[in-house]
Amino acid sequence: MFEAVLSAETWRKCVTAIGSLVEEVPLKITAEGIELRAMDPSHVSMIDFKMNKEVFAEYKTDKETIIGIDIEDMSKFINRSRSDDILVLKLDEEKNKILMVLKGTSTRRFGCQLIDATEQSNLKMPTLNTTSKVRLSSQAFRDGLKDANIVSDHVSLKADDAFYMNAEGDTGDIEVKIEKGDPDLYEILVSAAAASTFNLSYLTDMSKSIPGEMSIEIGNDMPVKIEFEIEGASFVFILAPRVER
Repeated sequence: MFEAVLSAETWRKCVTAIGSLVEEVPLKITAEGIELRAMDPSHVSMIDFKMNKEVFAEYKTDKETIIGIDIEDMSKFINRSRSDDILVLKLDEEKNKILMVLKGTSTRRFGCQLIDATEQSNLKMPTLNTTSKVRLSSQAFRDGLKDANIVSDHVSLKADDAFYMNAEGDTGDIEVKIEKGDPDLYEILVSAAAASTFNLSYLTDMSKSIPGEMSIEIGNDMPVKIEFEIEGASFVFILAPRVER
């Protein structure tokens, strides 16, 4: 048995963020809340998501279980919600579905068929020996990615005395510098200068759903770790660096 109640808008935002990277996920239901960890189909990026039971208005489960969710299908259902709807999530084990009941000016019920996502159910988070951590405005990060997209399909992230976003292509180059004292930079911690280059498309997709503040951890030629929250739910995105050929 599993039943949880929360704002439909909160769940819609979370599903949108998850869907920016992955298509199928193993959703783990525990006494403490729900969580998932999955890789994108090309195995270039990973997402780790947690929503503790305190985020929900109501939360009940009688056992720990893992269910497979097709994020695209769930997105279609939850995108039919209104901003002030209340969402009730229920697990129907007999029909192998997760039920989404939207309560607002009317009551609407959607049944999302569960899938087999067991192959991703034991993923481990990689240990990253990053040397720099930056807390900044997600809007500033998105703006930097848009600037980089003018000249290239990849972008270099660098941290030393400031945070830099660099891109270079046949038509020119760009540099975005966010330094201490700038309103969009909240904190920068650097034990050793670091720089890595990443696929711009992946970073752009990741950044679209990030509200407000975010943190970025980088090292030299290693994956980037991006952390943020959506209304109490925590997200970690990891993206492998671009490999020169």
